[in-house]
Parts: sequence; structure tokens; C-alpha cells
Amino acid sequence: MMNTTNAVRKEEIPSSTEKHIHRLEEIPDLMCDACVVDKYNNLVFLSVWGRDTALQELYSRITLAKKDKEFGLEYLTFKIKDVRTRVYVGNVKELTKRSTRTYKQTKFGTLLHTWIFDKSCIKPDKANHTASVLLCGEIPIEEFVQYNWSVIKELCPLPLLDHWETEITPLLIDHKMCEDLKTLFGQVGGMHLKLDVAKLEQLIGDLILRNRLTTYPSYHTGLQH
Repeated sequence: MMNTTNAVRKEEIPSSTEKHIHRLEEIPDLMCDACVVDKYNNLVFLSVWGRDTALQELYSRITLAKKDKEFGLEYLTFKIKDVRTRVYVGNVKELTKRSTRTYKQTKFGTLLHTWIFDKSCIKPDKANHTASVLLCGEIPIEEFVQYNWSVIKELCPLPLLDHWETEITPLLIDHKMCEDLKTLFGQVGGMHLKLDVAKLEQLIGDLILRNRLTTYPSYHTGLQH
């Protein structure tokens, strides 16, 4: 366990900053400024700051979650608006990390900034037609889907024409193939895609039969629905 003598003490954090960051209760030397989870409160993205030793402890304890019940961490705890909230680590093999920068000679010593996130955020699972997408800020899911039309096309084995976007994206939301990820705190929003290909094929076929989807955009825009 890390020596807490040099820990970033709570009283050292300006109140204006404290409301934007949260201490990880299991390893109090670590502070987090963004956290995104799925609907089951499983971790999708975590932005964490701290010294290298504290971060190494976090990696170790997450990795050992299933093997060492006493030392390992199956969940992370944050106190958000005076409510303790658990974020479940889930399948650690699906997580990866990026250390973005080392900040030297800060008030608290040398600090690392690390992102821990689900691999599906950087590599869509084409076999299972799933992906997670992260963006800065919380954005309505309708806009989120439009911003990520290219991801949807990459994930879908069916051919999708660009001018079909306005017809297809509402279907994904209505049929729960595209759902918001939950921002616990911080300025990061997210969306999870899980395409039901059989259902989507049926829906697209229906739209084609009704002339709602056409080969060329000019034909499509001239139709009265």
C-alpha cells in the first residue's frame, strides 16, 4: 500500500476545484475528474490523476479483482453530492489505459494523468456489432448519433448510404440499439451502440418498400411521406 504521508490532502484542494473532482475512496491519493459508466454502472471511462505509485496500486488491485478478494478491487467508490456511488470494474480484460502526460514539480509533486477505458471506445467489436463512443460534454443522444454516423456505418454489415442517415438514426434510438452512457461527473459524455442486425435489416427493408430509402438523395427528398 502507498504511504499516505505525501498524499494530496483534501484541505489542500481549493473549493472551486474540488466540486469538479472526486477522490477515489479505496486509494485516497488518487483524484478523478471524469467518469462515464454504462446502465449497470460498469466502468467505461475514468480520468484519474496521481503519483505513479498510487496509479500502479490501482492497476494492480483492479487486475486482481477476481483473484484476491481482500486486495483486489471489484468496484471503485466515489462520494458524489454526499452520496457514495460504486462503479463496477467489470471484465478487466476489456479495459485499457493511456497515460497522457507527466506533470513535474507541481504543488503535489510529480503527477501522472491517466485514462482507463473500455477497449470498445477505440476499437469497435465488429463481430458483435458493438462500440462505445466518447465525446467532450454531454450531448443529446440524437446529436450524438448524427456525429457518429461513420461509426455506425463501420459497425453495420449492411450497406448504408449517407443520405439515409436521417431515417436510420431515429430507428437506432427507438429500438434501443443506441443508448446514452451515464456521466457520473466530469465533462465527458458517451454513447453505446449495439446493433441488432436482423432487426435493422427488417426495418431498412420496410423503409425501402415504402420508398423512404432510395438510391439517390434527390429522389428521396422529393417524396411526400
